[in-house]
Amino acid sequence: MKTIPGKSLFGLLMLLILIFSLLGATLATLANCPGAALTNDERDALTNAHNMLRSQIATGAAPNWAGNLNAGKNIYMLRYDCALEEAAKNAMGGVCSQAIAHNSPYGHNVQAYV
Repeated sequence: MKTIPGKSLFGLLMLLILIFSLLGATLATLANCPGAALTNDERDALTNAHNMLRSQIATGAAPNWAGNLNAGKNIYMLRYDCALEEAAKNAMGGVCSQAIAHNSPYGHNVQAYV
């Protein structure tokens, strides 16, 4: 069987991205935390978005200013941790109560302290 160099590698990379995406979507739906800090749908959306970006970085498909980033190493899929969410909420002591409005196209991890 004759193969074209690079074609089988490309197919393998696409298969890996698909597997990571499906596996990430499956595992992310396991987040079922008590409390009203976030809904389970919000937790799943956050986890899936992080895992999609991590998958792109791991496979070398993440774009940068000069093409794509090199493939990463030791970039594992994340699972949502309800205990970590609770610890973060407790560490803040309820001082974060509203988001700061911003006009940037990028998200900020900043809250207003009131």
